Amino acid sequence: VLAQLIIHEVSGCAPANTFDQSAHAVGSSAAPDSGSAPATTEGEEYLFGVVGYGGTGVTVTEPGSWTNRQPGTGMLSSADRIVDVVGAYKYDPTLSASVAWVCTIATFKGEGQRHQTRHLRQTAGFR
Repeated sequence: VLAQLIIHEVSGCAPANTFDQSAHAVGSSAAPDSGSAPATTEGEEYLFGVVGYGGTGVTVTEPGSWTNRQPGTGMLSSADRIVDVVGAYKYDPTLSASVAWVCTIATFKGEGQRHQTRHLRQTAGFR
């Protein structure tokens, strides 16, 4: 059994009822796709995508406008994106090999200002 944990810290999300939409899918290919989440309920939202995949040595290429926050090492990769238009969004990275995968997207409402994200692994040791 392999277990991994990714921790992200995000500011600028709504203080209550933050979670908005999600979608997930499983498959086996080099093209994971979470499927489209239902349309967001607000114009400005934080999107978080994660893909878990089988096989070592596989690399992940993020879709345009997504920022990688956890490089694809150890068979898990995550990315995020900020949007300012209501819509149905999906997370669909590309893998360097055809393998089994699980792919998820979650959307979070903003509080009316641009979100700021920090991946804790990248900021360890900083104040």
